Amino acid sequence: MQTAETGSDPHATSAPGPAPGARIRLLRSRSRSGRGDRTGFPFALAICLLLVVATVSWRQKVFFDGGLDPVVVGKALLTCLALLLCLHAGLTCGKPNPIGSRTAILLLLFVTVSTFGGWAGGSGTASVILAVRVLLVGAAVLLLIRSFPVDVVLRAQFTAMAAVGLLAVITGVLRLSSTAGRLQGGFPPLAANEIALLCGAPALALIWRQLSHRGRGWDLPLIAVLVGAVWASQSRTGLAALLVAALLMVLQARRMAPIAVAAVVGAAAAAAYLLLTTDLVSAYFGRSNQGSVATLNSRTIAWSAALDLPQNPVAALMGGGLALKQIPVQGQYWNVQGLDSSWVSAWVQCGAIGLALLAIWAGSALIAGWRTPRPYRMIVTGMLLFLIVRSVTESGLIDATPSFLLFMTMSVLAEAGSRPTLVVAAGRWTVPEPEPPPGRHRDLPRTQRQLLRR
Repeated sequence: MQTAETGSDPHATSAPGPAPGARIRLLRSRSRSGRGDRTGFPFALAICLLLVVATVSWRQKVFFDGGLDPVVVGKALLTCLALLLCLHAGLTCGKPNPIGSRTAILLLLFVTVSTFGGWAGGSGTASVILAVRVLLVGAAVLLLIRSFPVDVVLRAQFTAMAAVGLLAVITGVLRLSSTAGRLQGGFPPLAANEIALLCGAPALALIWRQLSHRGRGWDLPLIAVLVGAVWASQSRTGLAALLVAALLMVLQARRMAPIAVAAVVGAAAAAAYLLLTTDLVSAYFGRSNQGSVATLNSRTIAWSAALDLPQNPVAALMGGGLALKQIPVQGQYWNVQGLDSSWVSAWVQCGAIGLALLAIWAGSALIAGWRTPRPYRMIVTGMLLFLIVRSVTESGLIDATPSFLLFMTMSVLAEAGSRPTLVVAAGRWTVPEPEPPPGRHRDLPRTQRQLLRR
């Protein structure tokens, strides 16, 4: 018998759909096959490639001082092109995804304080230009999340990072003999720590896909390649952050596929063997030479110099601007030292106010990440932990860098205002649930229990 309204079986249960008003219209360029989770992926990938290429280093140990050169102009043009494509996507996406405003407010506050500090310290022009670059990257991230489905944004961003990172690895392998064993990028000429970021983040994304029952056959070999690139870069903080974030995601996994269980057990056994029976791990973290001690010593010297900088009250509160990448040191055979920590950079560039803003930003994002829907909680919390651990010894968390691009994305997704967007995306999460054992249907809805009894 059919009902007059729906023409369906009255005992059939309807699939849960998104709440009224939460349905997202995808891009008008939807494919004819109707696969909504892949809609607009090539367009989003092009935008993310532009953003990643515009934020990686095109030359090493060269800092912006306010002047214009082909590199500065080229990066600016790529960033503006990416932003224009994001604006086009936002205008053609129909109903945009709801997102929170906390991340945007904290970014505006941080940039404003650092700009005033740079103006008071005499580097106003360079600080303004760098602040505009950071704001353009942040605006592009906001428009991406508002215009594309969450799965498309994440897949495009991690694919772009892996593509640029592996290109630098492949072109830099021949330079290993001239870089003291550390893997440096060939084209683009990325530093070892940048390779660890661009390869470590996609590796975590693939681990998340395996733990979420969406893995593919080529995921495990690609994870091995990406983790191998991180190992070859000899970035100790990058490797430690990768392992800690992966462990956090594994602890959140409720049910793992057999291949994921085998991979986790195999990785744990291999790690235990290397740690207990060989000196490979200790040699890696010690780098088998005095370079390890020298690197740590130079960092502590820079941190001490940053704390001992002669500052007036304005500089102590607002810093010296985003253009301040190096600080003077005394008592050494070198005169200036680069900043090797995002937290020390926040203190130098944005003062006590900026350091407090960064602490609030990172802490609130990590706490809010635990309240996101379960399919995305794993990647949001794991990636935020990965970035925060790296930020202790790596600069660029709040700058026009791939680290900031990823941190901005995860911070926006973690917000309470973005939760409706994640709820809709989680509703399209097509992972088959296992059948409950016979006689244990207390947790099922009443209509489903009645159907099982029939």
